[in-house]
Amino acid sequence: MIKNISNLQEVGSVTETVQKALQSTQLSLVERAIVDAYLLQQNGKIADAIEKWRSIANIAEGRDNELAAHAWFSIGGFLSSNNPEEALRSYDKAINFNPNNAVFYNDRGAAKSLLEQYESAISDYDKAIRLNPEYADAYYN
Repeated sequence: MIKNISNLQEVGSVTETVQKALQSTQLSLVERAIVDAYLLQQNGKIADAIEKWRSIANIAEGRDNELAAHAWFSIGGFLSSNNPEEALRSYDKAINFNPNNAVFYNDRGAAKSLLEQYESAISDYDKAIRLNPEYADAYYN
């Protein structure tokens, strides 16, 4: 479900997909929480979305590491511009659960750049490129 929603680029498509998911009677509690997190985000309730993702991450840790990684990564994304220190901690957790995701390293590098940790940021960008040489964003940072 996360891949389906996060791969959508247009806000309308995300909202439509989320609304359809809510109509499903076959969603688990975790899937409903994921849908809720996306709805909160779409409605501009970022603090509430962060808390929802934290709950999801805490539930998923040790049970579904891919979901935990995505949840921590989402939190990092919300915090990256206003609170890069906290974003960095969230990206660290995401990488701990999924150390092979180039996007996680790239975005952690961006948080480190905001914190003026340039050498460490470059290391993260290099790691992102090693993991996925086709990932263009890492080259631009």
